[in-house]
Amino acid sequence: MAKFSGNRSNSMPTRAHPLILQIEEELSKLKSQISSPNASAVLVGMNGLKSLNECVDGLLRSPDTQKALLPHRKQKWVEEMLGDFIRLLDANNVMRDALLSMKERVRALESALRRRSGGVESSLESKIGAFILSRKKAKKDINKCLVAVKQMCPPHPLQDGDNNLLVVIVRLLNEVRDLTIWIFHCVLLFVGQTSPKRKMSKWSLVSRSVRRNAVTCEGEQVKMSEVEVVTLSLYNISNHKSSKDIVDVERLLEIQKKLEVLDVNIDGLESGLEHVFRSLIQTRVSLLNTFSL
Repeated sequence: MAKFSGNRSNSMPTRAHPLILQIEEELSKLKSQISSPNASAVLVGMNGLKSLNECVDGLLRSPDTQKALLPHRKQKWVEEMLGDFIRLLDANNVMRDALLSMKERVRALESALRRRSGGVESSLESKIGAFILSRKKAKKDINKCLVAVKQMCPPHPLQDGDNNLLVVIVRLLNEVRDLTIWIFHCVLLFVGQTSPKRKMSKWSLVSRSVRRNAVTCEGEQVKMSEVEVVTLSLYNISNHKSSKDIVDVERLLEIQKKLEVLDVNIDGLESGLEHVFRSLIQTRVSLLNTFSL
């Protein structure tokens, strides 16, 4: 994906707008922090993205920013940029729905395991199957919406004489957009990762550009997500199909604890996506207000 270039540290717009420097610093920090699909790393990205969008919103409300953007309100790239926000909001909704469905299956599993560990037969196998299917469906739905997100329009080509502040603002908006897509992709990895050795650099130009400053090195193992940890444990239970192969209570309790951790993490990601959703709406509203002046 095309990126805007320019001297960030010595540019007039950075000196004139402290928020620009703050946004650039936050972008750099987040790119180095989001290096794993586990819930804690993804939550760091979501919380950082929320703060980042708040800074962007403040920048868009600046009179100087509005003055730089307003003359371009009828250009095609403005419409495309506003459309990008709709695609991001749609993707956000798909992920929230997928996580909600998975959480329901997790809680059903917790209930079935409690009954089994208490000596009561339950439909544990069917609950395990439902969880695996919900995970596959979530992966499919999220991947489908991310394919649509990847088709978003590239930044508009700048013309000679374009305002320096305009260059910086549009570049930052696109970098924030790319980071948002990368965080969404991390949610996909959280749900659908199938191997702890999967390399995160195989996602689109967006992920590669965002990951350029990430702390993980080529060939380094990616920490398994909580979903994958639970899935491997459940497969282990499923393999005990003979009546003689009784899963001991200690193992059941261990899996229950993993499910409880996963339940809490899914709640956190749902909340994080809700915050991201609101911040994306606010940024789009601020852009609409600017171009409507």
